[in-house]
This record gives sequence, structure tokens and C-alpha cells, in this order.
Amino acid sequence: MAVMQGSVRIEKYTGPEEPFRPPEKPKVIKAVLKPIAPPAPPKPPSLPLAPEPAKVSAVVPRAKPERRSIILDIETTAVEPFEGRIFCIGFIDLTEPEPEPKVWINENEIELVTDFLNYFRKKQINEIIGYNVTFDYRWIWAKMLAFRIKCPEFYKANLRDLMQILTQVKEKFVYAPPKRQKLETWSKYLLNQKKAVPLVEVLKAWRKRDFKTIEKYNLQDLKIEYSLWNLIEYCRTVEEKIEPLKVEEEIVTEEGEKEVQCPFCLALNRVPRSAKVWTCEICGRSFPVS
Repeated sequence: MAVMQGSVRIEKYTGPEEPFRPPEKPKVIKAVLKPIAPPAPPKPPSLPLAPEPAKVSAVVPRAKPERRSIILDIETTAVEPFEGRIFCIGFIDLTEPEPEPKVWINENEIELVTDFLNYFRKKQINEIIGYNVTFDYRWIWAKMLAFRIKCPEFYKANLRDLMQILTQVKEKFVYAPPKRQKLETWSKYLLNQKKAVPLVEVLKAWRKRDFKTIEKYNLQDLKIEYSLWNLIEYCRTVEEKIEPLKVEEEIVTEEGEKEVQCPFCLALNRVPRSAKVWTCEICGRSFPVS
């Protein structure tokens, strides 16, 4: 086996340059290191945040109530019954063959509440339907207590809240339901209708005794709630109990007017029979009248 030997050679530098020696007081350099931001993720293709407006069918379903039901909507001067009064009670009696809105306005609150409860008792109503219906129900109940009016039929009536159904679908407790929306929000989305009169104008109308504006506001609320109830019943009913109601059909009134549906927002307008062109009271667009 061969033996390998190594050697080490040392050479000393003898040039003119001096070797580097660190200074006695080294210079201190302060620096703050910042992390480099990661590259931004690629942007997704731009999409609209809000969905396209719902394509509302020209046909509104008409449902048959399972109970002796009434759609209720009242107008008040305050949020709490002990701070204000009821000046308008509107309702649609679903026990009638052809339900029509009824709007009662009376400056005498006792007479107004008493007349409504007498009607309620006479027609044997056992279910109250409305949007945030507990508001209307609680107000009338508070006035019954204040005026000492007896009506056990009203106390025992079943409640169906359209706002609860549209908020959480189920008519029972749902944990952490989403935010509740106003009636106008759902009417715009599902019916392409917006309020013709703001709520603040209704209170001004009451102070001026402008009963026509109050009636117009309450009447539209009733029609919207009636349409929403029909729509809910149509989608949840298993059996074929619902007949379609064509809202575009012409409805002639006693005053020589007719109700014509706007082709743009689908709102119903009262139009003189002699009119050829009409401007919609809701969306403000003009359309021919046949």
C-alpha cells in the first residue's frame, strides 16, 4: 500500500500595503428591516355586487286562505301606543269572494277601534296577517285595554308575520336570523314597486287632515302585503289550490276610471277611461293606454 505525504508552505507578505485593522471605536449603523409585502393575488373578473332586478311575472297568484284571515295595516302618530294614537286602520278581508282593500280613517280613536273590532267579531276572523304584524296587533290591543273594550276573538286570533317569513322563511324560532328589511325593500325586489308616498309625508298629511294622502299610502301598503302573502302561499303550497290572477286586466271603477298596469314597473295606476297616454305614478315613465 503506497503512503502519501503532504506538505504546508507558508509565505509572508512583504508588500507596501498595510493590513486591515478595525478602528478602536467602531461606527454604529442602525437600520430597521421591514418584511417585503407578498405579491397581490390576481384580481377576479369584475362582477356586479348586486343581482339583476328580478323578472317579475305579469301574473300574480291568488291564494285561498286556510283560516278566516284578514290582512291588517294601521297608521299611527308614534312608535309606542302610550305616546300616540291610531288614526287609520286598513285591512283586506280574505273571507270575501273578491277581497278588496278597506281603509278607515277617523279622528275619534275610540270609534275607529270599536268599529274595527265589531267588524272583526261579526266576520268571525281568526287569523291576522301583516308585515311586522305584532306592531299593529299590539297597538290595537293596547287601545282595547285603555278604552276597556272587550273582544276575545281578537285576543285569540292567530298571527302570521310576512316580515318573519321573508326574513327567516320558517314561522318559528331560527337562531341568529338575518337583518330584517323594510316592506319597501321586498316590494321593490319581488314586485318592482316602490312607495308612492314616504312615511314622513303621512304624518304631515295627518296634521293637515289630508285624508286622501293617508288613504293612498295605506292602500298601497295593503296591496303590497296582499301580493306578498299570495306569493308566499303560492310557493309553499303543495296542493293545487291557487288560481292565477292576471293583474294586467282592466278594472273599471265607478268614477269612470280604470286600473291599468304600467309596463315598466308593473304598478297599477288609476287612469281616466278617455286617456290615451299616461305617466306612471310610481316610476314616472309614460306609456300608451288602450
